[in-house]
Amino acid sequence: MTADELYQRFRLVFENYYSALCQYSLSITGQKEVSEDIVQEVFLKVWETKKDLIPREEVRFYLFASVRNNSMGYQSKLRRVSIVPFESKEHTQTAQEDTMEYESEQKAFREKLVEGIQSLPPKCKDVFLLSRMGKMSYQEIADHCGISVKTVENQIGKALKLLRAFVLAVKLLFPLFFF
Repeated sequence: MTADELYQRFRLVFENYYSALCQYSLSITGQKEVSEDIVQEVFLKVWETKKDLIPREEVRFYLFASVRNNSMGYQSKLRRVSIVPFESKEHTQTAQEDTMEYESEQKAFREKLVEGIQSLPPKCKDVFLLSRMGKMSYQEIADHCGISVKTVENQIGKALKLLRAFVLAVKLLFPLFFF
């Protein structure tokens, strides 16, 4: 892919998702300017890693996941900063309980996701893990496994479909961006 094609792809992704990502972040942070900053930071990271991310069809998942994580991180930092010495002990305890509850939910989510990945068919799981954990390109996975790039694409699509179904089956709250 040429530099011009990458730029055009990036521009298209930006135009298609910027508003929705800002709204999504706003629903978490409650602050328009902060949400716009968060989305711009995510797009900056996408641009910096464009050779790895732009051509992939899962860019939508990455964008929404990054915006969610950055927005939640902002909220977490905001809670820590807002707890000042003169606040009541009850307020401090409530903020700590909220943080602990969020971390507990995140841990439960990760455990269920790992369980879902483990339930994938072996070939599908291998390809998915090479892509997500090994950060290998589709071509690298195809070469490594001795299969075609199209088969890699199909296996990743199958893995994502099965993981969505798994998450729904266990009635786990999952961000809107995954559907």
